[in-house]
Amino acid sequence: MKRRIAAISREIQEIESLLHPDSGGDLSQQYFVLEQKKTHQIRGIVLEFHLAIEDLITSWLKGHLLSQGAVQQRTTQRARGMLATVLYSLLEGPRSLGFDRKLDLAEGLHLISKRLHERLTELNVIRNRCSHNWVLDIPIRKGIKRDQPKRRLVQYKNRDLFALSVIKEFEREYGRIYLKLWLKINA
Repeated sequence: MKRRIAAISREIQEIESLLHPDSGGDLSQQYFVLEQKKTHQIRGIVLEFHLAIEDLITSWLKGHLLSQGAVQQRTTQRARGMLATVLYSLLEGPRSLGFDRKLDLAEGLHLISKRLHERLTELNVIRNRCSHNWVLDIPIRKGIKRDQPKRRLVQYKNRDLFALSVIKEFEREYGRIYLKLWLKINA
């Protein structure tokens, strides 16, 4: 086991060096590399929570829709198989519903509350910013009056997600949401 741990540790270091090569003694280059690492870690946390929660909701929707009594009683096994294929294409296929539509469907089926829908919509906004922008730690002025301070591109509850206390709060909230959903779905 110790050898496997050492081997995977070396692999992780090698992968990390691909993204963040050693900058030698250049302090400004070292600072830049550390800033990039921080950005990648924050982006990774956001993407991990989004993917994990979307996967749970997708599974829950499929299970809920396929297990409805009317579907089970009034359809043949062949028809249920066809329905499963249609649900797969709607929920998981290459042209599947987006996260926002899955949330709408889950709320419409009373699987999630309006409040949870709002929290997960905020997660989706943050995820979209992390996915569609290379540079995350930048100030923006769009929609902000000139006499007010700029805000960061990636915000959580109107605060800079790059602040350590804010990313910890983000992790706590979405960690709890994930756990509650997992327990509810797997009960």
